[in-house]
Amino acid sequence: MNELTRASRILRFLLEKGQLTLDDDRELYMDLKDPEIRNVMTVFEEELDFRLVDAPNAFYLSPNIENTFLGFLGKDFRRWFGSDGLKADGFLLCYIVMV
Repeated sequence: MNELTRASRILRFLLEKGQLTLDDDRELYMDLKDPEIRNVMTVFEEELDFRLVDAPNAFYLSPNIENTFLGFLGKDFRRWFGSDGLKADGFLLCYIVMV
């Protein structure tokens, strides 16, 4: 299997689950350690406006702040929860969602 195919499988997994650990899928996790696949993932990061976070024992997909494709904007939260909300309320909501 070529690097693009393997990187695409990793991206799909991360989009579905948000994280990849050794216990989740050993093969995909080890593929992410391959420098050639990491190069392909770097292209995905730039084109899809996200960061691949390499934490101990896990990789996480994190949309960049203004990513409208994979993430949310502050105006989305204001639209969903009322336009009179403060920016601090939006940040608090983001924190609650993450926890």
